[in-house]
Formats: sequence, structure tokens, C-alpha cells
Amino acid sequence: YDIEIKGGKTLILQNPMIISHALKLTSGFIKSTSTNLLTLSAACTVSGGSSSSFIKGPVKKVGNTAFTFPLGGESSFKPLSISASGSVSDAFIAEHFSAIQPMGLTRSGLTYTSMCEYWNLSRTAGSSNVTVALSWDSYSCDVYTLSTLKIGRWNGTAWEDVGSVATTGNTTTGTIITSSAQSSFGNFLIAKNSPAVIANAGSDATISLGSSTTLGGSPAASGGTSPYTYRWAPIYG
Repeated sequence: YDIEIKGGKTLILQNPMIISHALKLTSGFIKSTSTNLLTLSAACTVSGGSSSSFIKGPVKKVGNTAFTFPLGGESSFKPLSISASGSVSDAFIAEHFSAIQPMGLTRSGLTYTSMCEYWNLSRTAGSSNVTVALSWDSYSCDVYTLSTLKIGRWNGTAWEDVGSVATTGNTTTGTIITSSAQSSFGNFLIAKNSPAVIANAGSDATISLGSSTTLGGSPAASGGTSPYTYRWAPIYG
């Protein structure tokens, strides 16, 4: 009926568990597996959840309300959120992996895919489409410019761009959410679609000892994300 995790320890499930009313994550973890699955019923609410208390492994949520899966790995809290679905009998299973995704580096419409974590979201009952929101923190990889961030989904052969997204937060902590409801699920990760950076050193210049000249084409750089920084090498010659 109710479960509260506190005391900083880990509850390792030896059998499947269904919580029908409330899960409170205060201090400590729940370790689940696909065999010993943690299921939260339609009426179950979740409170708490932080870097010191989350679910390590898959968790199933039944119901038609918006929900944030309190997931994580190692010592990092990485929740995944979905919007409300259409039926109280709809069910989704989500899991976070603190590891390099094993699917490969083939990309479609993306220039970068995270090399340190990914999520899996599956729809196990119903046919509802939902928006998907992922999160990042200081343990995430290469979050430098929010405007270039995307969400990638593995389509079986490549990581594809799921479409337009919105972000919250800053480069240290934040979330990224799909602008439209998703009809396909599976493995998701934080990705980028960054414009290529083009550097132009300009024409060769010849000067006398002690003289000076301005180096760089017009423009000296384009693409990427400004402001640009430059370093000429070697310093002499």
C-alpha cells in the first residue's frame, strides 16, 4: 500500500512489487530488475526523489496522469517524465542507464549523441502518445549550449532526431522535452544538432621584421555558436 525509503540503504527486490497508494523516497534506493519489477498503480503517487534516493532499475507506471519516473544510476538522479496519457489502463516502463549506449554511433539529423548515459521508455499497455522529458546534471556529458540540444531515439538502425524540443535550466542542471507527443518509444538520449564551425585564416601575408598585420579572413569564423576564440600556431612564422 505505502512504501517509504529512508535510512540511506538499498532495498533490493527479490520479487515483483506493486505499490497501490504512495511511494516516498527520502534517503536510500530501490533496486529492481525486469523480473523483479516495481509497479506503481494508477492511484499511486510519488514524493521525494533526489541524488540520495531514487530507483535503480526499471519501474512501471500505470494510469493516465502526467508522471515523473524517479530514476537514477550510480549517484546521479536522472528522472524521465511523460505527459498524461489517454486511458487509466495505459502503462509505461522506464529505466536509466549510466553507461555508454551499446547501439552504435550512426545518426540521422544529429551531430552528437551522449556518450555517458541513456534511457529506455516502453509502452506496455494502451496506444496513447506522450511527450518525453529527459534530464541532465553535472554528471552528464557535453552540455554546453542549450540551443543546440536535441533528443535522439534509436530507430533500430540509427539515432534519429525526434523533432523540436524545449529546454529548462542551465548547462549544469536542466531538462529537455519533446514539443510533440511521441508515438514510437525505445532508447532515448540527449543529443545535439550543431552547425559546423568554419575557420578562415585569410590570404597569406608577408611582412617585414618588426611590422604587423591583421590575420584572418572575412569573416575569420562562421557557423558553430559565437563568440569565437582564436589561436594561431606557430606563434612565429
